[in-house]
Amino acid sequence: MIVINRYDDDCENEYRNLRDNYKSIVDYLEENTEYIELVNFKYEGRESEYDTRFFNVIYDNIIEKSSVMRWAGTPKGPDDSNMYKIKASKELFDFMREQKFFFRAKKGGFLFDNLESQADIAFYNKNNICLLYTTTEEAIIGIYDEKIEKIAKGN
Repeated sequence: MIVINRYDDDCENEYRNLRDNYKSIVDYLEENTEYIELVNFKYEGRESEYDTRFFNVIYDNIIEKSSVMRWAGTPKGPDDSNMYKIKASKELFDFMREQKFFFRAKKGGFLFDNLESQADIAFYNKNNICLLYTTTEEAIIGIYDEKIEKIAKGN
């Protein structure tokens, strides 16, 4: 398992490798993801057209919505956050392929390049093992999967 922080100079090469291979990682995640957890995504219908499109992509695949104080890559927080558990779908991964990366890297805090919404995202396989997660506001990517870890390390 490795954790890559966008703002840590010691992780610069790993971050660049992930960014340069983003579409390959999305392909791999599509093949191996059973469900996704999306935390702190707030959609009220007044956000950008991309937020609306993203919400429409995930809406029919929401398995459950719950309130959590902890999720992949975070310690237990002081406040509850909304978490959507979403069934992996071709439409979601197609949407992801249109993006440049998992989060807006220059500004941080936003899920994908065109969205106005902040959110953290985690990808789980059929054995409920997290393959990859982001804590978007902190610009962190955690990798539990060996193949994605090799990509990050440039192998």
